[in-house]
Amino acid sequence: MTHKAFAKLFSGISAFVICSAAAMAQQANDKVPVNPIGVGAAWSANVDGASVTGRSFDDNELALIEQINTYFNEMWHLQGRFVQTDWQNQRMKGRFFVRRPGRFRFIYSPPSKLVILSDGRLLSIEDYATEDVERYPLSSTPFRLLLGRDVNLLRDARIVDLYDNDEVASITLEDKSGDATGRIKLSFSKDEGFELSEWTITDAQGLNTRIQVADLVLGQKADPNLFRASKIGLPGVESNR
Repeated sequence: MTHKAFAKLFSGISAFVICSAAAMAQQANDKVPVNPIGVGAAWSANVDGASVTGRSFDDNELALIEQINTYFNEMWHLQGRFVQTDWQNQRMKGRFFVRRPGRFRFIYSPPSKLVILSDGRLLSIEDYATEDVERYPLSSTPFRLLLGRDVNLLRDARIVDLYDNDEVASITLEDKSGDATGRIKLSFSKDEGFELSEWTITDAQGLNTRIQVADLVLGQKADPNLFRASKIGLPGVESNR
């Protein structure tokens, strides 16, 4: 085989491998719709009794962790706007509402007809375009760490990275069990106080979904009906859309 023929063959094999890897990642990613709350990021629900492994923290880092704990523990009601950017740089936007413990709703702007919500126990991905719904336990997402009744990240998460300066702070979390491969990075703006600005969820394939939030309103109670799942997708029940 000539050098040129070998190079051409190698190039073809490389292209095939790259395309196959991308297709496999896409196929794995397509099992669960791209979403802002980490469903499908391979989070384990079993963290009780797990031990923290890895690093220790100095006083400044411990103070930052406690500040983040306090932020979520005092955040009983939150609403605002979000922009979701997936690993293919596709962007979607909408509004979200949070009510601790454990309740939230993400409403995507048209032309999307997707709604993602949690009633505190089950998480529902509702697609009104297809009248389909997928349901998962809230415990299978990283948001169980952030929206529980008692948020304590040092106790309940594996903290793999911290960053802090005069303008921003961030924390990167993994499931404390160490068996899961997903992770979430939370970023906070320090321009005016201390406020959540975005998060990035990395799934088991290493693909990132970035969620940027804005126009945040703390303390304003949302309609409790927002956190109730619809009946679409249930056998013998018409949509209540």
